[in-house]
Amino acid sequence: MKLRYYQSAAINATMAFFRSKEVGNPLIEMPTASGKSHVLAGIVQKVQDTWGEVPTLILSHNKEILEQDYQKLRIYLPDKVIGLYSSGLGMKEIQSITVAGIQSVFRKPKLFKHFKLIIIDECHLIPATGEGMYQSFLKGIGKYKLVGLTATPFRTGFGSLTDPGHIFTRTIYRIDIETLIKQKFLSPLISKAADFQMDPSKVKVTAGDYVVKQLGMAFDQNTITNKICKELVKYEKIRKNWLLFAIDIAHAEHVATELSTYGIKAMYVHSNMPIELRDEIIRLYREGSIKALVNVAVLTTGFDYPEIDMIALLRPTRSPVLHVQMIGRGSRIAPGKKDCLVLDFAGNLQRLGPVNSNFDFKVAKGGGEAPTKVCPECNEVLYLSAKECPCGYKFISSKVPDLTVTAATNQVIASHKIYNVEKVYYHRHKKKGSPDSLKVTYVCKPMQTIKEWVPFEHPFGRNRAIKWWEQHGVGPVPKTVTEALEKMNEFIRPRQLRVAKDGKYLKIIGKVFNRSKKSGT
Repeated sequence: MKLRYYQSAAINATMAFFRSKEVGNPLIEMPTASGKSHVLAGIVQKVQDTWGEVPTLILSHNKEILEQDYQKLRIYLPDKVIGLYSSGLGMKEIQSITVAGIQSVFRKPKLFKHFKLIIIDECHLIPATGEGMYQSFLKGIGKYKLVGLTATPFRTGFGSLTDPGHIFTRTIYRIDIETLIKQKFLSPLISKAADFQMDPSKVKVTAGDYVVKQLGMAFDQNTITNKICKELVKYEKIRKNWLLFAIDIAHAEHVATELSTYGIKAMYVHSNMPIELRDEIIRLYREGSIKALVNVAVLTTGFDYPEIDMIALLRPTRSPVLHVQMIGRGSRIAPGKKDCLVLDFAGNLQRLGPVNSNFDFKVAKGGGEAPTKVCPECNEVLYLSAKECPCGYKFISSKVPDLTVTAATNQVIASHKIYNVEKVYYHRHKKKGSPDSLKVTYVCKPMQTIKEWVPFEHPFGRNRAIKWWEQHGVGPVPKTVTEALEKMNEFIRPRQLRVAKDGKYLKIIGKVFNRSKKSGT
């Protein structure tokens, strides 16, 4: 089995970490469809070749992922008997190398106390707190080495998986989706304007995301479903394999039924249907007997079908993890496939940004967001009705576009550069006729100054200020710039900035933090 260069690099980085005897648990970050199962199997193979019979346990939560990892291990280690312990897959066998579903083993850590290496696939599901199946299981195991693999190295509301207090201590290897698309290892992801876009601004937010029941009440309506399906049907002849993400079971059924009235072969899957029926529908989809597969939260991780060339987002979310995982289903390459079209009826790209922009996403408390626009001078996010930005830029036209009717075309992948932050300066920014704001100046390598404005006192920018504070601040969100400056010695400084060019200006699209370090002034 010939590995891609970045897969070999990830395996070598893991082995180097083990040889260094560094204390801690390493993390590997690789995009969806980049071949994490090859890396996982390659690590196991290298460990066995280097140190002999090392009892190794591979854990995940998803049946499809378990099957993929199990099959890859059989290829990489043909002389080994690989165990599989999963109720969902109908097998409970423990061998020196075992693949296991966390749902099947979390109450049985004693059976696995002799395992010395544990690898967790899709490890972003491990909670930051001491609760949950993974934490319960790991507490019952003896001394072991732990490695995590994920495409989404953050948890909604908790930041990076390697922040202090999380189980992983350092990212030892990272490759980004933009690089792999340019090198033709992944499929390009493109987006076009949709004729209709959901506006969830009045939907309640709980635990960092929209309440599903309220989303269903707001958007599972015949008129909305009809508008969306009419738009989808336009792509019948130019897009072969559609994957749709619905809000709930009723919504998925209604969408599939509506598509069928237009002559589109469509079916839906969800977690409450019998596994045998779900597997049969997915089999038909893979064979080409079904054109549109509508799913509810079952094909966001572990679903491998490279031929998907159109994804429709019908489920609004504030979760960057769900956002990345949904769109990632279309990033695999396949013969004859040029790209994957993402039709975002849910406004997720506008709300959360490109799939490679969420390094340390912190969810602001409160309800939904009002429609916004971006200041071309400083990239501030403002209400559509704002006539002036806190930085002083004045908008020429006060005309407000109707975003509830027509969605903008948004980038799925943001071209970017990484800048290392050397110093950060904080100042009060004053502009006659406007509330004061906090001006933040990042001095970066190589010789680059990047600025952002934090509008604590501005009525149109308060939500933006709250989000900034949840990344950088400690304690309650200040109401004034004066209060913020009083705490500037406590600010958490980003280690790196991910910056994209927006016209002639630079826009910060992501930040990497080391939360043990306080910022300098």
